[in-house]
Amino acid sequence: MHSHKIIYHPLFFSFYCLIILFCYFFVDQRTADFFHSHLSPSMHHFFKMLTQLGRGEIYFVLLPAGFLFFRFICRRPQLARAFLFLLAGLLIAAIICSILKIAFSRARPYEWLHFKIYGFYFINQAIELKNHFPFLHLNTYFMSFPSGHATNITALMAGLSCIKPRYSWFFILIAIMICATRVILTDHYVSDVMAGFYLSLFCIEKLYHYYMRRT
Repeated sequence: MHSHKIIYHPLFFSFYCLIILFCYFFVDQRTADFFHSHLSPSMHHFFKMLTQLGRGEIYFVLLPAGFLFFRFICRRPQLARAFLFLLAGLLIAAIICSILKIAFSRARPYEWLHFKIYGFYFINQAIELKNHFPFLHLNTYFMSFPSGHATNITALMAGLSCIKPRYSWFFILIAIMICATRVILTDHYVSDVMAGFYLSLFCIEKLYHYYMRRT
C-alpha cells in the first residue's frame, strides 16, 4: 500500500472530490431513503453489531495496551513500534475528522429522513438553524461529514496494510465492509464514508513515509 502515491496526487484527489460531489447531489438521499425503507429489523441488528468495529474507543484502548506490552514486558521493540504507528495514524486521522465534522456541520441522514433537512450548514449556520428549530439535535446529528467510523476503521486497516502489505487487499476489504454498514444503517451518507475513507488513506500514507525515515 505504501507505494500507492497516487492517493495524494492532485489529479486523483480532484477526481475523488468530484465523485463525492456527485454522490452529494445524486446518490446520498436516494440510498438513505432506500435503506430506511427496506432494511429489516434482523439485518439492522446484524449490521449494528458489525459497525461497532469502527468505534475508535476500542482501538484507543487496545493499541496503547499493545504498545506497552511489547515495549516493556515482552521486549519486542519492532512490534511495539508497529502498535505505536497504528495508534499515531488512528489518532491523527480521528483528530482531523473531528475538526472537519464541526467545520462542515453536515446534517445526518436522520435529519433528512425525519425533517427533510439536508446539506452542509457549517458551524455558524448550524447554530442558527438550532435556534430556529429547537427540536433539532444539533450535536452529533450535524456532524455527519466525514464519517468517524469510516475514518477509524480505514486508518487501522490502512496501517495494517503498510505493516503487512501482502494482506492489504484483505484489510482494505474489511474497511470497505465496515464503511458500508454506516450507509446501510443510515447513520451516514455515501459521501461521508468516502471522505472518511480517503482522509485515513491520506494520513496513513504520509505518516508511513515519515515513519520509515525514522526507523
